[in-house]
Amino acid sequence: MDLRTPLARSPLPLLLTLLLLPEPDRAASEVAVQVLTNVTGLLGNSAYLFCSLALSGNVTVTQVTWMRKNPAGNPTKVAVFHPKKGPSIAESSRVKFLATKLDGDQWNASLSISHLSVTDEGSYECQFATFPTGSRSASVWLEVLGPLPNTTEPQGNQLLINTVDKATLNNVTFLCNVTNALGSGQAQKVIHVK
Repeated sequence: MDLRTPLARSPLPLLLTLLLLPEPDRAASEVAVQVLTNVTGLLGNSAYLFCSLALSGNVTVTQVTWMRKNPAGNPTKVAVFHPKKGPSIAESSRVKFLATKLDGDQWNASLSISHLSVTDEGSYECQFATFPTGSRSASVWLEVLGPLPNTTEPQGNQLLINTVDKATLNNVTFLCNVTNALGSGQAQKVIHVK
């Protein structure tokens, strides 16, 4: 007695049926977030974090969120945009959406941050919630450059080191250049501010 099922005897009809099925809709899943991964801003000026979503197929943006990782690595919300309810921004006096609209097949969610401080430096994440494909995101690193505060004062043949505010600096590098009758020399010392 043959205990095999008819399917086990002849899988060919099933394979032919599978080949005739339509291809799944891949266009709906082709959603990509585009960013400039590194942005540099000057202390006191503005920086622009560019972020857009290239859409294809029948995809709807339901929300845009910008997050920032704090020094401990925990995310904090910077700005949210909902297509029907508009923006919600934690520091609305400094942070603005440059545009939040569909332009052709691109959704622009770029952000500007004005009056940059050293504490603005870090990793930002642009997140798009879409239907039916789900969430997509990309990260941007913002580097803030500017003049360092003067931390030393010469006093005769000694150098006085002033207090360093750890909110504005992570570490301080001191360079010492010496020139005298014996020649020249240079030394460098990095002091980590905790």
